[in-house]
Amino acid sequence: SGVVHLVRAWHQIGHPDEAPTVSKDYIWTCGQAEIVGRLIRDLGFISKCMNALTEAIDADFAKKLKILREKVIAASGFADALSSIDPLLMEGRCLIFNRRTTIHRDESDPPEAWALLFVVGSFKGGSMHFPELGLRVRFLPGDVIAMRGQVLEHEVEVWGGHIRISVVHFTHASLSDYFDMEL
Repeated sequence: SGVVHLVRAWHQIGHPDEAPTVSKDYIWTCGQAEIVGRLIRDLGFISKCMNALTEAIDADFAKKLKILREKVIAASGFADALSSIDPLLMEGRCLIFNRRTTIHRDESDPPEAWALLFVVGSFKGGSMHFPELGLRVRFLPGDVIAMRGQVLEHEVEVWGGHIRISVVHFTHASLSDYFDMEL
């Protein structure tokens, strides 16, 4: 179990005034950088689907993400290089392997920002629970949930099976703040 952050423009916690950089999970070692590069390229179809979903549910937010992405690319050679294999409009993605999340809000996200969660694997159960709404939503392999994670408390409930990988697509407030944008 664990978490991998694949983010092209990342602010380290406590350093929102420094220029954003690629997350360390991209480049721990040369071998890992090669593997991650292939993974990002292979996730291209999913990234394009997430972009289309974002545009469908909130065209204004998608437009702002496009502008923010261009600002990031202009400011960072590494982000520019990554953009050739990574079409994702959002800042990045987090891969969560066989790990349950307890009730929380995504405090790093702007309140108006969408988070898109996609889940794959060989498991059963593991609904998404929104306690404030008294709502449990099916979250099975292949499902996508779009939500404003800073606004709604949420958790993934216990599941059974072998492999569960959540791919969470997001943009943090520190990035839009750094480029003086509102999302």
